[in-house]
Amino acid sequence: MAMTINHAPPGKRAIVTWAGETTAANSSIRPYEPERSMAVSSIQVAGTFGGATVTFLGSNDGTTYTAIKDNLGGTISLTAAGQVELSSAYRYFKPNISGGMGDSLNIYLVHWS
Repeated sequence: MAMTINHAPPGKRAIVTWAGETTAANSSIRPYEPERSMAVSSIQVAGTFGGATVTFLGSNDGTTYTAIKDNLGGTISLTAAGQVELSSAYRYFKPNISGGMGDSLNIYLVHWS
């Protein structure tokens, strides 16, 4: 649906929100390109899952995306509301939503810039 970015000056928190995202509209989810390092970051997903799975993806070329791993080495994948910490140097980030029916998710990416 819509991605909003609350840019932050160095040393402050940046917040990216993908609001009302669905499996049906997954192909139109816009990627986020941070202006600064995402060394300290977290992702939170909330809303109606309707059987959906949210995986978080990263890319360096904006075309080929791979699943991002959390700080413990597991793929970031949520099937219910929750949050995950991560550290990543990818150039682009975006959520991938699959398998849902009637889902409507709000996805938040927060990082210190």
